[in-house]
Amino acid sequence: MSFHDRLRQVWRSKNSLVCVGIDPEVAKIPIHLHDEEEPFLAFGIGIVDATAPYVCAFKPQAAHFAAVGAEDQLAKLIAYIQRHYPEIPVILDAKRGDVGSTAALYTKEVFERFGADAVTVNPYLGYESISPYLDYTDRGVIAQGMTIASAQMLLELAVGCGNGDALDLADQFARHHPHDAMRLTAWSAIGGSLAGDARLAHWDAGASSDHGLIRAASRRALKNLHYG
Repeated sequence: MSFHDRLRQVWRSKNSLVCVGIDPEVAKIPIHLHDEEEPFLAFGIGIVDATAPYVCAFKPQAAHFAAVGAEDQLAKLIAYIQRHYPEIPVILDAKRGDVGSTAALYTKEVFERFGADAVTVNPYLGYESISPYLDYTDRGVIAQGMTIASAQMLLELAVGCGNGDALDLADQFARHHPHDAMRLTAWSAIGGSLAGDARLAHWDAGASSDHGLIRAASRRALKNLHYG
């Protein structure tokens, strides 16, 4: 049975669209679990057992485990869910996005090492970054489209529209976030979608504090935007 068929089945059987994320952090898990040999696994199992009657999927977050070297606990947690609650799919929240052999190895990691039923991916590098996952026809591939993060949402709207008004929106965003890191985020997102010399013109303008120069360079670069 495919991932999609399983998901539809559990929607009906549990009358639920709830997906429970499992994002453990050492500073936030209950203190009594700190003494466990595998605290992230114990935390995850507790969440799973408490919520299983009410959910249609579990979604452990890969980085929360990997950052502290707890990948084995992640694999054990996925195996626990599949053994005790086989009707509930496990979506590995990884948001992978790469190409070529790296994408193929990420795919192997997700579906063979961790045994996840589905994975979240970042499609911004194009079809090649997703295609290896699609070879696993019984698994699910969930591509990130629009994020819920307000800053990134504005940028996706601005860059995705591909017109002068959109770039004005991005420029306004940069104006209202004077902190250097926020401005870098804003303009790197736009710069990443510009091609060739246009991208260089964008960065040259971005080095200036004059928003007029930034806007002018972005408008010139707009003519060279590439869409997949």
